[in-house]
Amino acid sequence: MILQWLSRLLTFNGGVVFGYAEYDSSREAITLLTIMVKCLFGGKKFIEKLILCHALTAEFQFQCVQNVMELLHNCGATVKAVINDNNRINQAFFKLFSPFNPLSP
Repeated sequence: MILQWLSRLLTFNGGVVFGYAEYDSSREAITLLTIMVKCLFGGKKFIEKLILCHALTAEFQFQCVQNVMELLHNCGATVKAVINDNNRINQAFFKLFSPFNPLSP
């Protein structure tokens, strides 16, 4: 179902993405932000969301991940970790999270 919806917006051929950015439909997408979910206790991982982007920003990525985390929380799941590579936008993305204090109730 997701692939049918996505195929109307996106074409991927030879390592090139063709489509328009979700946050600005006048700009062509040049990358995808993919959010995957994996249970820590085993089971399959799955792609929760594919988002077409022209120029990914830390703020846009943070908002997308927050939306997915809220959706998972509303379904009864608890997010324990967010994993990403060490690219500079991802470094800025992690700085947007509030500091974790293990001693707070």
